[in-house]
Amino acid sequence: MSNEEKHTHRRLLVAVTLLAAVSVAWWSYTPEYVAPIVDEIQLQEEIATPVVQKSYPVKTASGAYIIRYTNEGFYPFIIEIRRGETVQFQNESARPLWVTTKDHPTAKQQNLDELDFDRSLGVGGVYEYTANKVGVWGFYNLNVRSHLGTLVVID
Repeated sequence: MSNEEKHTHRRLLVAVTLLAAVSVAWWSYTPEYVAPIVDEIQLQEEIATPVVQKSYPVKTASGAYIIRYTNEGFYPFIIEIRRGETVQFQNESARPLWVTTKDHPTAKQQNLDELDFDRSLGVGGVYEYTANKVGVWGFYNLNVRSHLGTLVVID
């Protein structure tokens, strides 16, 4: 084997060794949280799917659409009704429920004062609202600000 061939083999061996070392270093220093984030996102999608998907709203005997408030939040999360129809908020949680649109975290410019409760409802409490204004209204529980919902009112 000539000197040039030996030199080429050494370069190749050095390159392969260096590539292997970089691969091992990359693999060993990759943060462990990368895989759980993917699992967490998939889990959030699985949890959110039943809440966000279009569901058939339940009505009371009087014809009001029911929005249940549980320990997990509002169900349905989004409800669409026509102007003149009524929604009934039912508190089925262990917490007080005070529905408001004021200072909504994602819809700060859209307040619907008529939808705002004037007090907290205890367990089993009920509040009805008849929609007179067309629009998309974000609401939340003033006592648990992370529990959000959306009322869509169409003509």
